[in-house]
This record gives sequence, structure tokens and C-alpha cells, in this order.
Amino acid sequence: MTKTKEETVRIVAEIREKIKNNKNYLRSRSAPEFQNDIKKYGFISSSEFAMFLVETGIAPNPTEVNRKDMNKYIKNAGCETQTEYKNYCADNAGYIDNAERLKEWRYNTGRYGFMSENKDCTLYLGVHIAENRVAKEVLPTIYENVEKMPNNKPGYDYLCDNNKVDVKSSSLHTDRNGWVFRIEYNNIAQQFLLLAFGERPEDDENPKPMQLWLIPNDAIIREREFWNRATIQINNTPEGLREFEKYELKEGLEHLLECCDQQ
Repeated sequence: MTKTKEETVRIVAEIREKIKNNKNYLRSRSAPEFQNDIKKYGFISSSEFAMFLVETGIAPNPTEVNRKDMNKYIKNAGCETQTEYKNYCADNAGYIDNAERLKEWRYNTGRYGFMSENKDCTLYLGVHIAENRVAKEVLPTIYENVEKMPNNKPGYDYLCDNNKVDVKSSSLHTDRNGWVFRIEYNNIAQQFLLLAFGERPEDDENPKPMQLWLIPNDAIIREREFWNRATIQINNTPEGLREFEKYELKEGLEHLLECCDQQ
């Protein structure tokens, strides 16, 4: 739930006071005081409340903590990058590289196969639908020169008139009545194309987005540059949609829906 600046300042002050009196306040989401504050401050879930605590600087960002731990492991192994470290671990386990290890894991767990044929694959919506179908139709309506990058290109998916564009997608979270996009502190991309889908039924092979937004990486949203966050939630409410109205791609969405109807 989006808070006004005044509400945010008040909540932050109250929670900081709680932490002074209770050092264990942030350690357990199941604690009665934490659960009561979720309702008291108007949050839908413990996850939404925890995200608020991270974004306001009250709680440490778990992504940053994990990143520091990973950097320590990489350094101790004598590697320079995370990719090199993963290959190092795979080699120690008897594989040629990490790609071979992942291939075996996918086969053993029944996940092996083309993501375009496997709607249960985590990449089906994010890559097959969002990047390879939807963005391919929408971006040429905005940019003259559009080039798709190889999968797993660090930081961005398309190069559009020399603009690096990262494509992000989310299905509608009915429990939150909104969409959650993973930004992951990506300061490489210059633009973020956000594709908001509905709660997709299992038999829908051609899901259509409900909303499209194109947001510059340095846009100031909720008092920080857009790229400088782990995730962001956009609420499917009049107030939530108005917050991002200036970035909405109405013509791009209309063009896309026309293309979908013709398929």
C-alpha cells in the first residue's frame, strides 16, 4: 500500500522507537508485535511490511547481505566473478562447468525442455512471453532501431536507439492486488519496460498484459532513483496506477492488443 510522505515519516519514527525498546523487533515476522503492526499501519502482508522496512532504511536489505556473503566466498576461492566462482564449484563437483551441472539438475528434476513448451518453467512468462513476444511488438512502436540481446545479457534485454532496455514482468498477485517487479539494483539499464499481466489461467498460451510502463533508470520514485531498489510493487488500484501514469504506454498497449487479436 502506497503511503504519503507524512505517513511514512510517522511510521518510520514509531518503528525506530520500537526497535530501541525491543532489539528483537526485526528478527521474527511471526512475533505478536510485528504482526500487530502489519494491521496497524495498513499493510496487506508481512512481506509488504518487510519491503517497506527495507525501502525506508530501517531493516538491512537481504539482497545486499547475500551479495556481501557471496563476494566473500568468491574472494576466498580465488575467483573474480560470480560466474567464475560457480564454474569453480562445478569443477570441484566433477562437472565441466556450471552449465553442465544445471543441465543435469534440470533433467533429474523434470525441468529440462524448451521454455516455450513448458508453462511451468519460471522463464516462460519472463522470457518467452515478456521478452520474446510482448517487448518485440511494443518497442518498435517507440524506437526506430531495436536489437534483441542474447539471453542472460547482464543488465538489459534490448538495445533501442542506443538505449539499454531491461524487460521486467509480473503476474497479478491477488493477495496484494498488485504487481511486484524485481529491479535488483540494476544500474546498467537506462530504461525499464514493465509488463503487468493478469492472473494468468493455466490454459492461456497467449497472455495479454493489463498495463505497460517505460521508466527511466534515474526517475525519482518514492524518494529514490528507480534502479536503486531490490523490488517495487505497483498496486492495481486507482491511486496505485496514478502514481505511474506518466510512464504508461497506452499506445503501445493498444498496438499489442490489436496484434494479439489477429493471432
